[in-house]
Amino acid sequence: MTAKDTYHPFARTIVSPEVVVLTTHQPQAVEETFVFVTRVFGGVLDGEEHIEDTAGDALAMHTAMARWCRAGLALAEAS
Repeated sequence: MTAKDTYHPFARTIVSPEVVVLTTHQPQAVEETFVFVTRVFGGVLDGEEHIEDTAGDALAMHTAMARWCRAGLALAEAS
């Protein structure tokens, strides 16, 4: 495993026992930059993935995905 293959946690939100939003960053070989990846595990948005180039954009996407997951859970419970 090389440094390029290593993901580092950046943000994690446990929305419920079954739903987690996780944002990681991965070092890139080009110009020593990072790519931030936000993923949803569980719930109606399971498998959703977004890639951002900056920490600020990644944190904003992470927050938005956590909100959408909470909304999805609320809709599922209301049904």
